[in-house]
Amino acid sequence: MTESSATVLAGCRIWVTRPRAQAQALCELIRNAGGNAIEVPVTEMVPAPDQNAASTALRQIAQRDLCIFISRNAVRFALELAPALASDRGKCMMLAVGAGTAAELSGFGISAATGPGPAFGADDLLTLPQLQASALRGRSVMIIRGTGGQETLRDELMRRGADVCYAEVYERRRTEYDPEYRQRLWRQTPPDVIVLTSVGAVRALLELTPKELHSRLLQSVLVVISERVSASARRAGFAGPILIAAGATDPILYQTLVTWRSN
Repeated sequence: MTESSATVLAGCRIWVTRPRAQAQALCELIRNAGGNAIEVPVTEMVPAPDQNAASTALRQIAQRDLCIFISRNAVRFALELAPALASDRGKCMMLAVGAGTAAELSGFGISAATGPGPAFGADDLLTLPQLQASALRGRSVMIIRGTGGQETLRDELMRRGADVCYAEVYERRRTEYDPEYRQRLWRQTPPDVIVLTSVGAVRALLELTPKELHSRLLQSVLVVISERVSASARRAGFAGPILIAAGATDPILYQTLVTWRSN
C-alpha cells in the first residue's frame, strides 16, 4: 500500500451500520486507509420465525425452474437450513441479486447468474434474457429472502407470466442499545460520514439516535447503496449530502468514501 493510500481517509470517523458479521471487510479497508471505522450495527439478522415453513419451501427447490437469492444473508441462512441445496436443486437455475450474493453462492460451490451491470438491486437482474416474459411465461420461480421484504420483484415476475413463491429464511431485527451507549457514540465518536446499506437501516438509525440529536444526525453525510435507500433517507428528513455508490460490495463502498474525501 502506498503512503497516500494508507492515509487517504486519515482522521475520518466513519460509521458502518451493517450487521457486525458483514461489516468486517469494509471496516478493514477503511482502517488500512487511515480512517476510524466505527461499527454501529443498527440491525441484526436472525433465523426466520417459521423455520419449518422455510425448510419445507427449500425442499421443493428441484420442482422450480429458477431460484433467486435476494442477498448474501439469504444464501447463508438457506444453506444453514439446507446444506445439501447445491446437490438437491436438480435442474433449477440459480440467480443472484448483486455480485456479492453471487460470490457468496460461489463459496458454497453454487454458480449463479447475476445482472450484467455493477448496480445493486433487482432491476439489474431483471434485464437477464431468462427473466424476460418470452422466457418466463409458465415457469416457476422461488425467491429466497428475508421476511417482510419488498414485493416489487415478485410482482414484476408474475406480470411477466411466472408462478412465484417465497422461501423466507431470515429476519432483520433492530439492534438494541442502552441509552448510555447511544449518548456515548455521539459524544466520543460523532460521524463524519455514515454508511447505510438498507432502507431498514435508515429507520433503525433514527431509532438508535437520541431524539435531542436528531437534528445533528439529519445533517450527516451518507453513503448509500441505491436510489431507493437515498429516497428513504430523504423522506425520513436527512438533508445532508448523500452519495450513492455504484454497488453494494465493500470495494465499491470504500471507493465511494475515498471519492467523498477527495472532494
